[in-house]
Amino acid sequence: MDSLQEAQLNASKRLICVNFPGVVQNVSRALEVLGGEPKVSRVFTTPGNRLEAHLRPRDVETIPLYATKTHCCGMVLRVRVRKKPPPEGSEEPAVKAEVIGCVTTMYEFSGLADFQFLPAAVNKTPERASAFHHATSILEPLSSAALVETDFLHIPTFMFCRSDRPLTFRAYTKPRVDRPVSAQFIPYSEDTVPLPPVKPYEHFFTSTFQELFKQRPVWSTQAFHNTVVQRIGKQITKVVIKKINKTLAYMFSSGPWRLCWVRRGYDPRTDPESYKYQVLDFRTKRSVYRAKPDKVRPQRMTSTIGPTLTKPPPPASSVVFDSAGADELAADDLESHLYHSGKLVKQGQKLFQVCDVMLDDVKAKLAAGRVESCTEKDGWLSMGTMDSMRNMLTQHVQEAEQVEQGPAEASAS
Repeated sequence: MDSLQEAQLNASKRLICVNFPGVVQNVSRALEVLGGEPKVSRVFTTPGNRLEAHLRPRDVETIPLYATKTHCCGMVLRVRVRKKPPPEGSEEPAVKAEVIGCVTTMYEFSGLADFQFLPAAVNKTPERASAFHHATSILEPLSSAALVETDFLHIPTFMFCRSDRPLTFRAYTKPRVDRPVSAQFIPYSEDTVPLPPVKPYEHFFTSTFQELFKQRPVWSTQAFHNTVVQRIGKQITKVVIKKINKTLAYMFSSGPWRLCWVRRGYDPRTDPESYKYQVLDFRTKRSVYRAKPDKVRPQRMTSTIGPTLTKPPPPASSVVFDSAGADELAADDLESHLYHSGKLVKQGQKLFQVCDVMLDDVKAKLAAGRVESCTEKDGWLSMGTMDSMRNMLTQHVQEAEQVEQGPAEASAS
């Protein structure tokens, strides 16, 4: 120990340590696994970014490893040992130590590697190897025609693990809770619509629902719920409405009547009078009910790749309705699907049917914008009519917000 030399500590030079998940023989290849020097620098300088390690950077059938950022206290030493003994009379030590810098941050890949998928190739000739390289490369995609000509099996990855840590599985002996009933959705491009069932769902309110669909073939979910509550005089749950309407109505997943209850056997795409039931998607960036934005909590870095696997069980669907009568509900709640002049919109996004917008300028624009053909974007209305009515509705909502805020706040905004 007498031959050691004292080393000076340079505390001003801070270093970052990456615990690489492998043996590094080529530094450039190791940086490529980490995404390249620009990406690594961006991860180091941007808070919240996670360092990834792609075991095969050019293969899309792999999932990267994720590193966890931790704080540490260490230093990097450079130690040199003389292979030959020093000359006689020389005071040069046999071992030299030099402190490169202090390590305050470490990235450690503590998770497990997921399954790696490869196409099955037999007898890799140069031609097959080239096709194999194209099929597993994201930088050089292979066309579908060329992929068919290859003689190896290439099945795309279905899914990866949602967590890179082992999970504890517990088997429950309790019976599974019934999930809420969902409606039958069809895309706008579907040629036919669902037909009425031979026997509808047997319920005390089934006849009431059938009368409502005879009066109006298309209902928004909120409009139907409010009308049912006014008709039967009791607060009914949405689960019961879905159970009954599953045999009486269907829904479009896209198009002018999306997310609306449509009577089975009725096709609004063939009826020009269904223009008044089209959906007006109204969105607002600001509301007096949301004057102060909610505080956004920072998302801490965890080892879970996907969303959490545990969630509370869904509520039981055996309750038909509660004891509160319709007379105890506020009038605004039962008219939430309607809009009239001077009314505020509490939600940031709300779907109105154009027949439920009680504004004279909107109704005039609606009557003047009818056409003889139906399209997926505008329905039975001319191009730009929905945008004009949306702008009119936005102007009315802004005027109502100014009245609600008062003259002082309106002038300040």
